[in-house]
Amino acid sequence: MALIAPVGAKSFYEDGLLGLKAALEQVNGSSSGRLTVIHALPANIDSGSWAVVGAGGDGITGTAVLGYADLQAISTVVAGEEEEAGENGWKLTFDPVDDVPINIANTAIAIALVVGRDTFAGGSDLDVRYIVDLTNLPVAELTSINVPTWDIEVQFATNAP
Repeated sequence: MALIAPVGAKSFYEDGLLGLKAALEQVNGSSSGRLTVIHALPANIDSGSWAVVGAGGDGITGTAVLGYADLQAISTVVAGEEEEAGENGWKLTFDPVDDVPINIANTAIAIALVVGRDTFAGGSDLDVRYIVDLTNLPVAELTSINVPTWDIEVQFATNAP
């Protein structure tokens, strides 16, 4: 699975992807961010009401959380001139996360990437760093899902090599 952003300057996207990687890898002593499976987004995203996607401490918080797991390894940002980046410029790759436990039966619509183990258990709305849309995925309570490796890719600007 790959998410491809609009075209833009290298300095804009590469710095942003490096910042996202750093935030998810090391915040407040946590070794990684969390992948949170959700069934709803805030009614007004602009309001900053992201507590709906919270997974704090070792328990679920937020009204839309179906389950969560710690993110696995995140590769470095690969520049487009390197063969591994493919055709899109810059790429941040996430390792698979197997057996994400689902605690509430519903339809998963998105995955939120949140920083730290205490997100929304004393965290802030800034803890949500990325939302990945899913095709509606019905999930049963007390089951698990596997999230395969996936990328956030950024396309070259039109005048890039």
